[in-house]
Amino acid sequence: MITVYVTAQGDKYHSAPDCIGLTSGQEGGEVQDYNLNPIVPKDLEEAAKKWKPCKLCRRGAA
Repeated sequence: MITVYVTAQGDKYHSAPDCIGLTSGQEGGEVQDYNLNPIVPKDLEEAAKKWKPCKLCRRGAA
């Protein structure tokens, strides 16, 4: 099983919870005082059904 990381409101999956694409989105939301969705680990096969791969970390991208 390959684990990737997502948030409920995001549209990308990430290979690591510290991917700059993921963390910058969280930081931006925090600055704007948004309620942040937690970063959740998911199986790549499951995640690929709903989210697209992050262009920065590209885990599992064709």
